[in-house]
Amino acid sequence: MNNMTALVSCFARAYHTNQEGPYVYCDKLAGKILGEDDYRQISENMTAGISFFDPGYGGKDPLRRVVNHQLAPSVLAREAFNEQHLFNEIKLGLTQYVILGAGYETSGLVVSDRVKVFELDLPEMIADKKKRLGRAGLDHNDITYLPCDMSDEWMKPLEEAGYKPSEKSLFSMLGLSYYLEKEDFMNLIMTAARKMSVGSGLIFDYPGDDEESYGTINQKLAQGAGEAMKANYSYEEMELLAQEAGLLIYEHLTAEDAAKAFFHSYNAEHKDEPMGTPAGVKFCYMVKR
Repeated sequence: MNNMTALVSCFARAYHTNQEGPYVYCDKLAGKILGEDDYRQISENMTAGISFFDPGYGGKDPLRRVVNHQLAPSVLAREAFNEQHLFNEIKLGLTQYVILGAGYETSGLVVSDRVKVFELDLPEMIADKKKRLGRAGLDHNDITYLPCDMSDEWMKPLEEAGYKPSEKSLFSMLGLSYYLEKEDFMNLIMTAARKMSVGSGLIFDYPGDDEESYGTINQKLAQGAGEAMKANYSYEEMELLAQEAGLLIYEHLTAEDAAKAFFHSYNAEHKDEPMGTPAGVKFCYMVKR
């Protein structure tokens, strides 16, 4: 995930939080990281792009339409799914939270006073995030940032930075499956699983192979940002991967499951512009056996 893709994801969280609740996922820090200038610029670009996102739209709020129907659904659902398991695992004794491909993710800031947080991403992403955090006056001294490429060696630097495989941990891999080759993403999970204690967890979202509707707009967005979505996965592949990695699929949600779990309250109050997860997106939480 490059900076532009990560910025748009951050914008989606900030925009949603700035609207009236109930919230699918409330992120009060996203707007601070993004900054007023980037928030305004992305707002203008998305508004101007309504004919691309929704050629037949004739309403009065094109930005809300774009965010609620294209940008926010999968981002908010995966964050809500991640938050649910993160907070639950903290209650159960979690001591380490590892965010792979962290981008402008803010969940580490929220829990850094309760668990040890490690954030891994490309060097330029880490540098820009730290600059933005400093500009916003957000304390991030308790977080360990590790510049690296997820398709290369990353576990050794993680251990050298203080990660302890013997302690209970949660690996978060939100949004990574779309932009890594299938072999690289599966190796990512295998690598994490080899260095996880029993009861530790691994959470991610992924594009399933049973729907095509997710790809149209989102693949164009990715290509426009200089990226391409590289793989999709069947549930059977995930079952086999979990078995080979010594993991158990603890929870698995389809788009329909996620809509019921995370969007019901919002949609009940915002019937004029409801949200739902893009067809084909799945959400998975695996636990080390």
